[in-house]
Amino acid sequence: MGTEFFRTTPAQLRQACRGWRAPLDQPVPREVVSATGRTHSVPCWDPEPNKPTPEYAIRDLPGPAIEMEGFEKIAIDALIPLLIQGTQRELEAVVAERQRPPLIHPEEGPWLLAVPPALVAKLAALEDSQIPSLGPRWSAALRAALQQLDPPSNSVVEDGYYAGALRKLVGFARETMTAGHRMYEWYSAPGQPPRLAIAP
Repeated sequence: MGTEFFRTTPAQLRQACRGWRAPLDQPVPREVVSATGRTHSVPCWDPEPNKPTPEYAIRDLPGPAIEMEGFEKIAIDALIPLLIQGTQRELEAVVAERQRPPLIHPEEGPWLLAVPPALVAKLAALEDSQIPSLGPRWSAALRAALQQLDPPSNSVVEDGYYAGALRKLVGFARETMTAGHRMYEWYSAPGQPPRLAIAP
């Protein structure tokens, strides 16, 4: 699995991902069956869920970007409660923005995810001295989140890896804020194209 974080404007993203549909404003419930055979109701953002999204419609997807090999897909989700410490309503708003895809990507990937601007701002505002203590807390939160999956994931989460990833993200968030961009996450499974192989 490969993850790349990149920054651009929403308009440039739409132009690059030709053929990828805009999501609904609010999701509708959709029943899915997990690998364990359990049925779950999940939010569906696709206005045409029975219409496939072209996997390789992307051209000239803008950068700059940073690569994060081995980065867990739900790692950003685990980081949100550690940095968004306002009211419950503020936290829920950031979580909802994370769940809503910027565009409808192929169901089996590659996946395009948004990094909420409020989280980017919090990352950019972190002092360098705060990173060493926050890294292990992030790793612990991620381990707990992986165990809540169906089925639970036994992926190895190393404190040192996520401390380094946090340092990279803080620097990239600062660049994103300075440029007036939005930050996005491109997550590809084995055999699928990394974002940087398609662009620039």
